[in-house]
Amino acid sequence: MLWQSCAKSDRVEPVIQEANHGLLAITIGEPDIDVSHGRQTEDYTDAHVSIISLSGGENVEYASIGDVPDSVELEVGNYYVHAHTDSIPLPAFDAASYVGNSEWFPIGDDSLTHVEVDLGLNSVKVEVNYSENVQTLFYDYHVEVFDEHSGSLYFGKNETRKGYFIPCELTIHAVLHYVNSSSDSTSIEKMVSVDGVKNDFLIITVDGDLEFGEAIFDFNLDSLNVREIDIVF
Repeated sequence: MLWQSCAKSDRVEPVIQEANHGLLAITIGEPDIDVSHGRQTEDYTDAHVSIISLSGGENVEYASIGDVPDSVELEVGNYYVHAHTDSIPLPAFDAASYVGNSEWFPIGDDSLTHVEVDLGLNSVKVEVNYSENVQTLFYDYHVEVFDEHSGSLYFGKNETRKGYFIPCELTIHAVLHYVNSSSDSTSIEKMVSVDGVKNDFLIITVDGDLEFGEAIFDFNLDSLNVREIDIVF
């Protein structure tokens, strides 16, 4: 779905008011949003939109996509469009934010230029899943994800929210608690590090089993960038 400033079918064709000016029409591409967790689909429309001059002219700012008119009259020159939603300090749950930039483009005299801006995730999204084996055989379990700058998020056994991190190296610490063959409560744990890339969605799957009363452990990390890590105990 695309949001276009020129959405009215009965609009009057724009007229350029000044010499050495042209018109710009902006289209904002809807980001890939998971509506089951975090920001809802309509929230991306609160993105701030800036038209940045590369020719020393005046920049134009809009508080939201809805404030952008059908067309914007600009001085002749070179520009690009920047759009971003507000964000909160990361890491945090349900805290998606989006950003996008157009390529630079020229505005010609007495011309109409169309530009599209695609919004993408401005952080690393993390989801943690536990296999049926883990949920059945282990009485407690969790994953804690640390970033190298700001802190961590704790994904307990009942956590379903997605976490958001600044793009940086992430350390993933998984722990399974179980009762061993001697009827003692014990745990097994594993850590792995991965580079978190902007607009990445990391899906962590924790799997484990009990063999001769002791735990064996599988740890899988899968992302939309097709990076996979398997750790076997």
